[in-house]
Amino acid sequence: MAVPPARVQPAFEARAGSIFTVFRGAGLLLGIVAVFFWGGAAAVNDSAGETGGLVFLMVSAGIVTLAFVAGRNVKIFANPEVVGTVGPLGGVRVCPRGELGEVRTVWHWYQGRGMGYWVFPTLHFRKRDTADAFMTPVLLYQREDLLALGAYLGTLIDLDRPTTSRAA
Repeated sequence: MAVPPARVQPAFEARAGSIFTVFRGAGLLLGIVAVFFWGGAAAVNDSAGETGGLVFLMVSAGIVTLAFVAGRNVKIFANPEVVGTVGPLGGVRVCPRGELGEVRTVWHWYQGRGMGYWVFPTLHFRKRDTADAFMTPVLLYQREDLLALGAYLGTLIDLDRPTTSRAA
């Protein structure tokens, strides 16, 4: 007989950030444009344009739906036993609190056309044996909640962008 796993009761939760609101807004704007394309193609009896407008509308609706679902699912949680994250589609990754060694912010360097800058920070939750327990993009969460998570875990989560260029 299969027994469902016990539900983890978080003592702390970091909520999803505003990036999902941006995606929902962009999807709605694209949906409005798609309706105009679809309506214009229908007005001139262009069946290929109607099909393209309908596909464009469905993709826009998919973006809005996925952003809505992901915005409700994404979270980092912690309690005295475990630290974990829930992904955009509901996948869960956990690390026992006793094995958690550090939480490291990693900034990725982007260089294009001779100019470089630090972008796309990720949080790496590392075990004491220096292996990554899990990692997650910083942009998915509210900044204040990540700083409060660091305070709850008793570790510093540095979210400030590096000011120096990457070493060659």
